[in-house]
Amino acid sequence: MPRDRILGQHGYSGIKACLDRLYPFLRQHWQKGALGIVLIVLSAGLSFPQPLITRFIIDDIIIGQRLNLLAGAVLLLAEFL
Repeated sequence: MPRDRILGQHGYSGIKACLDRLYPFLRQHWQKGALGIVLIVLSAGLSFPQPLITRFIIDDIIIGQRLNLLAGAVLLLAEFL
């Protein structure tokens, strides 16, 4: 390991020492982290159907000239925004 220029010591502290300093923060804020992970997964899941609905609108409704389905498809697309 290169010399630590800030502390002036040779080498760095190990991974265990770094995680020991981080552990109190993680123990205190784990609920916020879990909520963030859940929201990210939910957001990713809800963004998956958007391109499929857009493709349906373009290919089947507009090109297929089935404009009576357009309002429902646009409302469905708006639900995922």
